[in-house]
Amino acid sequence: MQTSSENVESAKVEVTVNGSLQVTYRKPYTTKAGNDYTFNIDVQTPVQRALAPRTDAAAASSIFPAASGGSSSDASDCYANFQVDVYLEYRSSAGLLVTSTAAETSSGFYAFAAKRPASDTTMTAYYYQGSGKFKWLTDGPSAQKIGTSEPAALCSARKGWNQYLFKLYDSAGSQTTSATVPVIGVGADPKMEVLDGGTANLAYDFAGVSYYTVELANSGTVVSEPWRFDIVRRCAHAKRMYWMNSLGGVDQYTFEGQITKIHTHGGEIGEINQPIPTDSDLPGIVKTGIVSEIKYKVLEVMDATTADWVRNMFISPEVYMEIDSKLWRVTVEPGSVDIDTSSEAQQEIEFTVLFENEITQEV
Repeated sequence: MQTSSENVESAKVEVTVNGSLQVTYRKPYTTKAGNDYTFNIDVQTPVQRALAPRTDAAAASSIFPAASGGSSSDASDCYANFQVDVYLEYRSSAGLLVTSTAAETSSGFYAFAAKRPASDTTMTAYYYQGSGKFKWLTDGPSAQKIGTSEPAALCSARKGWNQYLFKLYDSAGSQTTSATVPVIGVGADPKMEVLDGGTANLAYDFAGVSYYTVELANSGTVVSEPWRFDIVRRCAHAKRMYWMNSLGGVDQYTFEGQITKIHTHGGEIGEINQPIPTDSDLPGIVKTGIVSEIKYKVLEVMDATTADWVRNMFISPEVYMEIDSKLWRVTVEPGSVDIDTSSEAQQEIEFTVLFENEITQEV
């Protein structure tokens, strides 16, 4: 809170993101909220510029998993720290606008590219509060299926913990192996941590393993909910999709239903004179304005809970399909799907993924 005996005209606001001044603007005193001269300051625009999602097809945001191997790391492009400095401005006796030298400086804040849950707008359930157990940054269930050799990304807010705790179980539910892996360089400041934690990433022998769990711990004390992967066999035609979820982390799901690869093409047919004299007086027939697209049409049957989770992929700004152990930037075409129908246990989901806008030759 700042006070002044001068005739204050406005508040000068500076927003610093990741240590660099990003924007300066002024709020006139008439924009106050209520009668106590409290100002609402919008920082979303400058902060968002420092965050994923990426739109580059050549490189995914750092939260997405490696195809094999990998480790845990800070997803520095998917979180930002910022602060706000506010200076009062007033008119001098000469009529000049004067900025006070004393600033009111906010605490350090941290941001993810998240669509905050309406039930938890401060997202306190997603980072360690000093007691209890916090949630992973996923829209999906705490128990998910994974193939015998599939990558996966597990994202979490990094604060107050320094270990990953892995536990492997056989089909009878008996624990066969456990391992505690330290995380290097964990500090007190919140960051986003991503673990390449799929069966294709972890250096374990999964023979005889039915499922495994991953928990976050602080010097041996578990502080997070467990993330469980049930190991299953996959069909050869299955397609695994990865997307930035509503919390700013990553979710993934393997589709095993009916998958159809489609080629759509178009253009204009016309005639053109030959560039050099020929024996024929007939003009050449050409196609111009050629367009070509490769798409995948997916038809999958799932329960309503899974459908409600997977629907987040349809509105995600960053989506990838795994092809030949590589992540390909794709786009889910606009449409609508039924995700829950009364009296029906299963739901049929159908959507189309634009895989590639092909470059074509033209005359």
